[in-house]
Amino acid sequence: MAVPEPEDSTAVALQKMFPQGSPSAQQQAADWLSKSFGVIEYQDLEGIAPMAETAMDLVSSDASVSADAKAVLQDLFKALNGGQEREPPRLGQPGTRAHDFYVLGDLGSGSFAKVHKCREGDSDKEVAIKEISSSKMEDDAFREQLQMEITIHKKLKHKNILECYDSFDENGNVYLLLELAQGDLHHLLQKDKTLKDVDAARVFAEVASGVHYMHLEDVMHRDLKPENVMLDGNNTAKIADFGECALASVPSTKECGSPAYFAPEMAAGLEYNFKVDTWALGILLYEMLVGCWPFNQAFTIKETKNKIISMDYSYGAWSPVPAPAQPLLRLILRKDPSDRPTLLEVLSHPWIISCVGEAVSAAAQELETQLKQKCGD
Repeated sequence: MAVPEPEDSTAVALQKMFPQGSPSAQQQAADWLSKSFGVIEYQDLEGIAPMAETAMDLVSSDASVSADAKAVLQDLFKALNGGQEREPPRLGQPGTRAHDFYVLGDLGSGSFAKVHKCREGDSDKEVAIKEISSSKMEDDAFREQLQMEITIHKKLKHKNILECYDSFDENGNVYLLLELAQGDLHHLLQKDKTLKDVDAARVFAEVASGVHYMHLEDVMHRDLKPENVMLDGNNTAKIADFGECALASVPSTKECGSPAYFAPEMAAGLEYNFKVDTWALGILLYEMLVGCWPFNQAFTIKETKNKIISMDYSYGAWSPVPAPAQPLLRLILRKDPSDRPTLLEVLSHPWIISCVGEAVSAAAQELETQLKQKCGD
């Protein structure tokens, strides 16, 4: 690498420092330095050395700069920063930015991702952005499952499924651009413990409608739980987090999701299908009506799975369940998945009809008919 002269123009200095870069990228990088920091000559770079990390963040979030020019600038800032590598920048504190989205606050975090409330720079539209760190991308199986999540979630379009508008990569991190919800069922149950029968039936029917559509689209969710049921401003339920989704037509033995919602066949390590979602819907409905898990207390994952496999309900587990809802719950929570009802049968159950009317089941029936006709054409 040739050493630039102090009076060299920034473009010439970059060509000497990083000869592997294209001239057009070096010129764009030089123009960006001039516009952003007033750098004209090589000797001016000394003045921005203390701001190298800040400059890295600025150029990373500037959509007007090409990928090649960003690479030149990042190499430059790394050199100005003493040659030290640093963790790729992530969304975090309010005010930070990625891909022209500004962080307004954090919505939650899990083992693999963080979710932020953001505002789009151009439209001022508020959205949620799920951020997966570049450090997770080193795992081949994780990358494959993430691609499955993105592909499936983006294609699903249903009023009871949280919409995934788009996805993008930046600095090695992966971002999913999502519909912004106003709350979730988990926090609602923490606050109120249980829901009124009619409200539980409505939320359940909405979630079941979304799952019914997913199954028609050959998708099983495999992680249904209150935390993954979002609520919009009208308290309409929307299924979220497709991180464990899979093709419903492909039998699996993989354990995934939260153990308390495992179906008996998953807990036993047996091959299962989409009926694991039906079981989880039953547990979800029980929790909304009663405020707790139906099985005897367990302290470990192994104990939890054993309680489910043996169908070891707690003493008096059914007595708090409203009598009109009991037949439906007992139908859903069958150990043998082949004995569980179809979701169309669930949505047509007398208790559901008495609480929410026939519109939900009629819409599900129409959707099923349309998709079957489409497949037949």
